[in-house]
Amino acid sequence: MKNRMGLPDSYFDEEQFIVDEIDEDKIIGILGVRPEPQQVLKFELCKIISMLIKQKGYSNSEAGKITGNDASDISRLLNFHIDRFTIDRLIKILSSLEDSKYVWHSMARISKQIENWVD
Repeated sequence: MKNRMGLPDSYFDEEQFIVDEIDEDKIIGILGVRPEPQQVLKFELCKIISMLIKQKGYSNSEAGKITGNDASDISRLLNFHIDRFTIDRLIKILSSLEDSKYVWHSMARISKQIENWVD
């Protein structure tokens, strides 16, 4: 990982960075060394929502109208500002973008990821 922010090298030893596969140099979330399961869930939900918005080609404004959020909230979501969202709000956003079957399958997959992460 490139240190573009001028942070001391020791900073990168203490944090776990998750990098988006689409924009591999862009840091999209810092969960820390031992993230809480809720943080992992929120991160994974943001990742799925972000992929759906990009796949469907929605602008922030279009995605906001579909999900009942402001374009600025969609921007925050796409930039993984996960602390600004509750889990239930993220699930509602995901539900407005896809059918319930997709949402349930996503939640089951995330649940298994969290089990593996925490163990």
